[in-house]
Amino acid sequence: MSELGNRLKQAREEKQLTLDDLQTMTKIQKRYLIGIEEGNYKIMPGQFYVRAFIKQYAEAVGLDPDQLFEDYKKDVPDSGQDELPGQLSRVQTQRELPESASKAIDLLPKLLIILLIVAAAVVIWMVNQNSSGSEEPAKPKSESISSEVKMDESLKNKDTDEKAEEKPAPEPEPAKVEPPAPKQAISGKETGSASSSYAVTGAEKLEIEISAKGSTWIGVKNSKGKSFFSGVLNSGKSQKIDASNENEVKIRIGNMPNTDIKVNGEPLKYVIDPSKKMTQSITITYTKAEKSSS
Repeated sequence: MSELGNRLKQAREEKQLTLDDLQTMTKIQKRYLIGIEEGNYKIMPGQFYVRAFIKQYAEAVGLDPDQLFEDYKKDVPDSGQDELPGQLSRVQTQRELPESASKAIDLLPKLLIILLIVAAAVVIWMVNQNSSGSEEPAKPKSESISSEVKMDESLKNKDTDEKAEEKPAPEPEPAKVEPPAPKQAISGKETGSASSSYAVTGAEKLEIEISAKGSTWIGVKNSKGKSFFSGVLNSGKSQKIDASNENEVKIRIGNMPNTDIKVNGEPLKYVIDPSKKMTQSITITYTKAEKSSS
């Protein structure tokens, strides 16, 4: 076993984590984790992955990977460079695209000229049609007199109908007063030495935001075991979860001092001091508020 592997294993055992726990936290196969602890890098899928796997292992057990690489230089191999041919082929493909685009640009002026010619022909045809159809034969005077009589009768009937239809305008309905929206309330209690429960009431939704101030492992599930998120959050990163359709959400946190939680934008006040219990389990129960009916 290498000195680096021995240091990582010691940190893992201090946190009371098994290799299976570490596999779940880092998503690294168990046999590779064993290889790191034993210094057997030959079983790794490639030289590039050795430093990456060691970095994830160190962060998961609360060690500084940069300091670790500096202290154990002789145990850490140099990273290789992979997939350069694939990157070059993608660059070549991107360079070929402008040629076809330039051909389309060359054809654009010709298409515009053709469209202008067609449009001009349509306008000329429409003008000729309107001028030829505007001349109509004069109608006899008897028809104009009868039409005037009919128009006078229709105007009289219209006035009579309008007077009959006049009714008083209806009075406007009074404005409806909306009841005040429900106010969110969060109450927490300690349920064990490293577990706590928080009840959320008076909210029409349940949105949970988990933010990392440093490296921390997070696992989020509902009451039926469905996973919303499982993995390591590095400093400055956050994870948002919409659990509005859930009655209960369970959160497992590997590094409480580095973790902040907000419920619908409101910071969660921990009932167990994070500095005393680094690894904690948090359960959030949710009773959805009924929307006010108007």
